[in-house]
Amino acid sequence: MSPRSSPGTRSSSAPAWDRTLAPIVAGLSGLGLSRSEIARLASLAAHRFRRKDTVSKLEYHLRLFRSFENLLRAIKFCDLISHSLERVVKPNVALLRECGLGDCDIAKLCISRPRMITTNPELVQAMVTCAQDIGVPRGSVMFRHALLAVSSVGKEEILLGCPARVEYLRNTFRWTDAEVAIAVSKAPAVLTRAKESLQRRSEFLISELGLEPAYIAYRPAMLMYSLEGRIRPRHYTTL
Repeated sequence: MSPRSSPGTRSSSAPAWDRTLAPIVAGLSGLGLSRSEIARLASLAAHRFRRKDTVSKLEYHLRLFRSFENLLRAIKFCDLISHSLERVVKPNVALLRECGLGDCDIAKLCISRPRMITTNPELVQAMVTCAQDIGVPRGSVMFRHALLAVSSVGKEEILLGCPARVEYLRNTFRWTDAEVAIAVSKAPAVLTRAKESLQRRSEFLISELGLEPAYIAYRPAMLMYSLEGRIRPRHYTTL
C-alpha cells in the first residue's frame, strides 16, 4: 500500500488550488458547489477557469441551466466561460424570451444546442427568422423544436432561410407551399433528415403505398420513423 500523501503534498491528479484559484473556489463554494463539482468544472474549462469573471458567469449559467449536471453537459460541448454575458449571452437569452420561450424551454434548448446562447446575436436572430419563415410562428409549442432543427444546419443556409431544404421537401413529397409549412410546423426535425432518407420514404409512402402527399404533410412524424425498422414492418403485418 502506498503511503498517504502529507497535507502539503499534491497528487498529480488533484486540482492545484493555488492563489489564483482560491478566490474562484471560494466563490463557487458560495454558490453551493462541492469541491468535487468545482474540480469537474475546472477540468473541462482548463486555463479559462482562472478568469476573474468565472464565478459571475457560472452563477448566471447555473441559474439558466437549472442544475449543475445540465451546466456540465453544456460545457462539454461549448466554451461558455469565454463568451461575454453582456454582449452575447444575455442578448441571445432575451431574444429567446421575446420568442415566447420560458426559462425551462431555454434551458432545454441550450442543453441540446449550447451555441444558441454563445453565437453572434445576429446569427441567432437569423435562426429565429428562419424558423418563422419555414412556417413555425413565435410563441407556438413547436418553436423551440424549430430553432433546434434550424440550428443544426450550416450558417450559410440559416442566413438564406433554408430555401434549399424547403425546396427539397416540396419536390420530394410533391407538396404545395402550404403543405410544406404544415409538415414543418408539425415536425421541424424533418429539415434535418438526410436527402437520401427522405427520398426513400417518399418512394415507399407515395409510390409504393399510394399515400396522398397531403396525408403525409398532416402526419410528418412518420418521416422520422425508421423505414426498415418500423414503417415497412407495420405495413406488411397489416396485409
